[in-house]
Amino acid sequence: QDVARTYKLYPMARFGTQVKEAEWQEQHSHWKVTYRSIASGQVRTATARVLVNGSGALSVPRECDVDGHEQFKGPLFHSAKWDTSVDTRGKNVVVLGNGCSATQIVPSIAKQAKSVTQIVRAKHWYAPTPEDPFRSPAVRWLERNVPGFIQLERAIFTVVLDIHFLQAWNREGSAARQRFADNSTLYVSTVAPERYHHLLIPTQDELKVACKRRVFDDAYIPCLNMDNVDLTNDQAHRITQDEVVLTALPLY
Repeated sequence: QDVARTYKLYPMARFGTQVKEAEWQEQHSHWKVTYRSIASGQVRTATARVLVNGSGALSVPRECDVDGHEQFKGPLFHSAKWDTSVDTRGKNVVVLGNGCSATQIVPSIAKQAKSVTQIVRAKHWYAPTPEDPFRSPAVRWLERNVPGFIQLERAIFTVVLDIHFLQAWNREGSAARQRFADNSTLYVSTVAPERYHHLLIPTQDELKVACKRRVFDDAYIPCLNMDNVDLTNDQAHRITQDEVVLTALPLY
């Protein structure tokens, strides 16, 4: 917003507009962009020498593609398009996937649902959520009253987080990767039920640390001990009007 105001970009911006298509016109060496006003529905076109797509790689969620999902009578939606009108209390819930979003969703659903069946599609490195070293009342006082203290905090956080990139280095980061893997394995093996260990704990050969987003957690792994939560790597074969039919095809 500061940049837009400083360089007077607002008069040139078109808000409430959906881009429908962008086609490269070879004969004219420019882009032809078709866009629609969300309010009026009016469709227009614009040309440009340069086109920057800033929508984000994960802005369009992958819709359910399991056979028969169209006929399911209950609520069915992606976590990125959460239906706030759905009440999961007393319901049987199936969660497809076990990534970062599912790690946040499952513990909340499990508190009120009759049952939660989660289908594992990949392994991840789970680790305890780091404690905030700046949570004490004394630190809060310093943040409010000492000029520059917040900037110091940010600098410390930046250094600590940047050090974690060492895990992505090839040979130099092997020790850092192993330390994180050991910490993750200890966390999962001591907190999660033993019957799920083979579904939750990867090896470095299966998945090297830093090759996929790490999952920091303080609720998901513990909630797997709840009686109404079931974790399985049997995959969704098809969906009927009122059930998800699984097929026993172990991934690991």
